[in-house]
Amino acid sequence: MSHMSAAASSTYGHASPRDEFAATRPHHLSVVDTEAADSPLSPREAEVVALIQRGLSNLEITHELYLSLSTVKSHIRSAYRKMGVTTRAQAVIWCFTHPL
Repeated sequence: MSHMSAAASSTYGHASPRDEFAATRPHHLSVVDTEAADSPLSPREAEVVALIQRGLSNLEITHELYLSLSTVKSHIRSAYRKMGVTTRAQAVIWCFTHPL
C-alpha cells in the first residue's frame, strides 16, 4: 500500500476501494516488478503489456483491470512508444528480451 493510501486508510478508518481491489487482485497480475531500473514502463503499462503477452484482447483487459477501453488503449500507445514497437506481436517479442 502506498504511503498516501496508508495515510488515507488511517485517517478515514477504512480502506479505499482501490486498496480493497489491490488486496483481492489475482496474484498473476502482480508478477511485474516495474520498480526495476531497467524497465521503461509505468506499473500500469507493464500490467497491460503482461496481459497482452497472455493473449488478452483490449476488451478483456478492460474487464481484468476495471479500466475503460480508452484508458487501456492509452496505456498501450504509451507502452508501445516507450518500447519502440507498433504491434502486439512486436510487444510480445520485446518482452522476451527486456525484463518488465
